[in-house]
Amino acid sequence: MPINRRTMLIATPLGVAVAAGAGFLAMLRGMEKGTFDPRGVPTMLSNQARAPFELPGLGAAGFTASDLSQSGMPVLVNFFASWCPPCVEEHPIAAGVAEQGVVIWGIAY
Repeated sequence: MPINRRTMLIATPLGVAVAAGAGFLAMLRGMEKGTFDPRGVPTMLSNQARAPFELPGLGAAGFTASDLSQSGMPVLVNFFASWCPPCVEEHPIAAGVAEQGVVIWGIAY
């Protein structure tokens, strides 16, 4: 039986849906076994030294990579914008972290 255009138009989306369902099922089975971590995004930058940089300030002095490492403690560099709803939502959390003694450098976009 030859495959005509109408059959192809019906079979293609159906095939894509079946493949997506199989992938989703494999992901769920991996989560069940503990072999799939949805938050485990691999990155090549983990455990790497940061690149040297220098950021100019607006009306005040900027900062460099060496400024971040002077205290010898972890420093949180936060990029934010006043018009960004998630940034506004995270502000109380960042303020709480700062109250616990973590140094936060803010980069306003």
